[in-house]
Amino acid sequence: MIAFSSDWLYPPSASGEIADALRDLGKPAEFHVIEAPYGHDCFLLEEARQTPIIRQFLGRHSLAGGGARG
Repeated sequence: MIAFSSDWLYPPSASGEIADALRDLGKPAEFHVIEAPYGHDCFLLEEARQTPIIRQFLGRHSLAGGGARG
């Protein structure tokens, strides 16, 4: 999960709860908060900061190349 510090529609606390629930179910899940001042639109404006997080997660969990899926 990637959350943005200023997102009022999907606050970081809610994303953290989702990540915890996924981990409790044995699913690979990580939680990252990106500090940014753009509110809910952060996901549109912070692509360069999201991409490495996503690539690293997919690489660690063998999902990038069509590997194991849960």
